[in-house]
Amino acid sequence: MRKEIILFILFSSNLFGQNIKHDSTYHSPLGIPLKIIGNYGDLRPNHFHMGLDISTNGVEKIPIHSISDGFVSRIKISPSGYGLVLYIDHPNGITSVYAHCSEFAPEILNVFLPLQEKLQLNDINIILKPTDIPVSKGQQIALSGNSGSSSGPHLHFELRDTKTEDALNPFLNGFSLEENFHPIINSLKIYAVDEKGYQVTGKALKINVLKGSNGYYIPNNTIILPQKFVAANAYLSISCYYKDQINSSGKTISALESTCLIENDTIFHTVMDRISFDDTRYINSHVDFKEEKVSKIKFIKLFKTASNPLFIYKKGKKGLISVKGRDSIAVEIRIKDLNGNQSKLKFLVKNPYGILEENAIQYDGEKYFLPDSAYTLISEKGRIEIEKFTFYEPANKIIKWDPIEVGSSDFPIQKPIKISLNASKKFPIEKQYIKVNSEALKTERKADVLIAESKNLGRISIQIDTIKPTISTHNFKETDTAPKNKILSWKVSDGQTFISNYQLFVDDKWTPLQYDLKNKVLLFKKDKQTSGSHTLKIIIQDECGNEKIWTKKMLF
Repeated sequence: MRKEIILFILFSSNLFGQNIKHDSTYHSPLGIPLKIIGNYGDLRPNHFHMGLDISTNGVEKIPIHSISDGFVSRIKISPSGYGLVLYIDHPNGITSVYAHCSEFAPEILNVFLPLQEKLQLNDINIILKPTDIPVSKGQQIALSGNSGSSSGPHLHFELRDTKTEDALNPFLNGFSLEENFHPIINSLKIYAVDEKGYQVTGKALKINVLKGSNGYYIPNNTIILPQKFVAANAYLSISCYYKDQINSSGKTISALESTCLIENDTIFHTVMDRISFDDTRYINSHVDFKEEKVSKIKFIKLFKTASNPLFIYKKGKKGLISVKGRDSIAVEIRIKDLNGNQSKLKFLVKNPYGILEENAIQYDGEKYFLPDSAYTLISEKGRIEIEKFTFYEPANKIIKWDPIEVGSSDFPIQKPIKISLNASKKFPIEKQYIKVNSEALKTERKADVLIAESKNLGRISIQIDTIKPTISTHNFKETDTAPKNKILSWKVSDGQTFISNYQLFVDDKWTPLQYDLKNKVLLFKKDKQTSGSHTLKIIIQDECGNEKIWTKKMLF
């Protein structure tokens, strides 16, 4: 039996997977051994990973099962994000989520398709009643796939609190991971920060962490602060670059807990147990995003800013270290994994200098966008609104109107800015859209005003799109009138904006059509009812209403 397990791992397309187990409460969500390729709480661009990525060994159409009795509470289809996804509510107050599916089970389609056809919507988000689609523990509900923003075939699996919809750590709620390796501590940084946890520009030290026979340490076990490093009204804080190793091949995931102690007193403690989807973008405050921009390394803060609301921070402490001058501070960092394996790092921080009052920190509201302030920027070109707590840290106040520029594209923000610009009178308003940096935005048009929201700062402009999108056959030839493929696909593109609407009519009857945004491909699945001769018509439109029609008579 042992040899069979080893052979499976060696010939699996996911060499670095690790076995996931579940308790008797739950059934396995997949019809194959569960191997992790992405963990809850992993650090992703602008968000935490909110579930487990489970390997399907590089293939699609692996059976997906409901982990427990319940009912399908929500069905969503989207070209991006989770793609084809099912939500199942369970009696214990947990909702399980199964994302990136390739197709749903027939009993689900029998309820879902009539609703979709009635609404004539390809991108759809349906909320269901408990009596619509009840499911039992272990029942097959879908097949795995690669839909949405998936970068390869796998199952994205989540557990959520049904009432709050917060994402819960599956490894604290019925699932476990087979591993016995200790977390790895690579390096740390020490900062000067103000009383709100905002970093002082230019006041940061990076220190390599070494590993010896007795564990982790830094050179001389001491950090000596430079002169004038800490201002009179400032504090110290620490961040750490660490990961949790889960197998001998070096595969790492996010660690469960981090703790910072000063003189044996806990001043900061995080547990990756629960994250609100409203707050997931606060990952940009959880890590040192300035350092990541430069070195591509994610230093995780062992402190928090005053406005960071993440649930993962425990004991209500901010992680700020008071420095009096000419003192020595004993610091201990502890990183713990899911199975209680723990790595520690102890060292001293010494400040051999006094602290000068004239060195005090003060962020000037004339020079900086401040996190706890709201801004309304107005000119003859339009209006830009910025809500309170849009910024994670004080940011240079860049405001230009010719050309329009707000803030820096390098600086992430928590809330979208609202942009309202007066449309150009030289072109029809329906052909105009707002662009931020290189991104075309979904634009609303009211009277003579263009309105959009952006989660990025930088260069803002009005652009014109009068060019039709393109469409061409993808997995069959344009001349083929009787393709044998079960699924027909078309390649679509738009050079200026993006495809915002796509519709398929078979003999003038609206028919579901799937859009794979990452590959820019439209997909039509034939069924028994589509046999015979039919006329297909596909209509695609871009953000500015430019329309392209593809039509052909075909024999199925």
